[in-house]
Amino acid sequence: MKFISVIILLASCLLSTLPTLSQEQRITTQEPYVRVNPDSIAKVDQLNALAAHYYMHQLDTSFLYSKEAQAIAVRNGYERGEGMALHNIGVYYTLKNNWIAASHFYAQALRVFERINDTELTCLTHSDIGTSYLFYEGKQAEAQTYLAQAFQDGLHLEKDSVFAYVLANYYSIWKANPHMQDSANWAIQRAAQIGEKYHDTRIKSYVHLLQAGELFVNGKKQAACDLLQVVANTAIQNQQEYIAIQAYTSLYSNRLDMNDPQAIQFFKKAYDLGMKAGYRELMVDAVDTLFNYYDRQGNIPEALKYAREMMQLNDSQKLSKHASDEHYIDHLLVETTVRNQSLSTSNRRLIVTILGILFISIIIIAYIFYRSYRKAKQYAFRLRDKNVEILDKNKQLQADAAFKNKLLSIIAHDFRAPLANIIQLAAVNKDQPFDQDSMSMMLETISATSQNTLDLFENTLRWIKSQLPGFVYHPQNLLVQTLLEEAVESFRLDINTKQLNIVYETDPSLSLMADREMVQFVNRNLIHNAIKFSSRNEPITIQSVRKHNRIIVSIKNLGTPIKADQLEHIFEIQPGHQNTNRYNKGAGVALIICKDFIEMMNGEIHAAHDHETTTFSYELPVE
Repeated sequence: MKFISVIILLASCLLSTLPTLSQEQRITTQEPYVRVNPDSIAKVDQLNALAAHYYMHQLDTSFLYSKEAQAIAVRNGYERGEGMALHNIGVYYTLKNNWIAASHFYAQALRVFERINDTELTCLTHSDIGTSYLFYEGKQAEAQTYLAQAFQDGLHLEKDSVFAYVLANYYSIWKANPHMQDSANWAIQRAAQIGEKYHDTRIKSYVHLLQAGELFVNGKKQAACDLLQVVANTAIQNQQEYIAIQAYTSLYSNRLDMNDPQAIQFFKKAYDLGMKAGYRELMVDAVDTLFNYYDRQGNIPEALKYAREMMQLNDSQKLSKHASDEHYIDHLLVETTVRNQSLSTSNRRLIVTILGILFISIIIIAYIFYRSYRKAKQYAFRLRDKNVEILDKNKQLQADAAFKNKLLSIIAHDFRAPLANIIQLAAVNKDQPFDQDSMSMMLETISATSQNTLDLFENTLRWIKSQLPGFVYHPQNLLVQTLLEEAVESFRLDINTKQLNIVYETDPSLSLMADREMVQFVNRNLIHNAIKFSSRNEPITIQSVRKHNRIIVSIKNLGTPIKADQLEHIFEIQPGHQNTNRYNKGAGVALIICKDFIEMMNGEIHAAHDHETTTFSYELPVE
């Protein structure tokens, strides 16, 4: 029945708001002191304790104490006392079946406790909200969320007596879940141990109620009834009517024959205690049950008595609901009065109304501007991303186009002429057969031309590979002199044939960071050019020096110098120009590739000349 669920909620709420046993024993002696004590923090604490105490006897009296405690706490800036008063008012509205108002005050109390970092009261409020969700609204998911937070808070509390209430509520929520049986049983056992440790009759009685329910479920009916009878007697002795009501209700509801006169007497005791303690709004189900019982028994006077009581309760419930709403509105008015004491009544209402309208208008306008701003910002971000994407694609297309143009220029520039020469020689031989000497010279020319064409082809393939997507540059530390000596040795036959003198002006300890194959390609091409365009018995000077964090390698040879206008574009393909200089006859494509390789390795390449010498040099980083 709903009555049973609300009583369990009442028990859990009161357990978390009542003072300790020693405080409860002194409550009657404190009451006169409360009425004469000055407007102070101590008075707030005593009023909150009295409010919790009177939940068991007079709800309206409890509410008045809570309101007075809140007003004094606000005046004195005592946030903890204000939070406890708000929490007590929330419990009051819970018992008045006004969950909307109750949830409002619970939420206010929770914000206060979180603001002052009171972990103990935050834990209890989370527990009460979770229990209210479960037993009052039947919202299992929300209840589990708040109880889980309360459980986490409780694990870090210094006082485990507070944690006992959380454990009991944890058991109430999870006991029906077969996957959580172990943790639920552990929770109720731990709560029982804490109750015994502090000799707290409230904890012990609440735990016994829950344990009795478990005994009924396990078929141990007599043991459960005996335990409930003990709980009821102990609760009445300690003025804990809310626990006695639950005990008597359980004794009735778990009887096999609910028409048994002894069983109905238990329920009648629960009803009488509830009416005496002021829980009229919770007695609707009880009155209905008693009316049906006496009606079935043919006891017309008793049935009429409870019928009249049912009508009065229905009217009272409507009035109580109206009164609860009035109390809630009154509370809001009191809050406004405290915050605006310096304003007159008429001006205050006008200002509050105007401020409310202005506030709502500002919120609406701010929301509209915020949405517009967000949309504009999102559009700007999307536009920026699109522009970046288009720019990247354009750059890629331009790079692809430049690569294709360069490749076509290289092929047209360096491959067409050698192949045309070979075809021309073959055609001449076909029309006018050569003698042996001429044939030998022609074959040598064809061989040299073919070899040059093959070299150009290999160089071009290597360069194309470096330009394709997926190529990754992997530099390593390399000794400069070792690289140069290896490159020179690959042309030893040509050097010996021309009787050239290779002069090294290098430091064996110098090293640079580069890709071995790429830098050796550059070395071989520059040395090959120097050999090719050097006359017999001439020197070729190879130098390497360090300048700051760069290594500069130079290869110098004698011979016909390069013209200034040709030197400026020696590392470029010039469309429309004929092969009129020595470096554009076979070496042009190699020099272009050398430039690309050097730049890929974060370096620079240069060509210079004077009246007698030509010098090619490049520089690469040391690290």
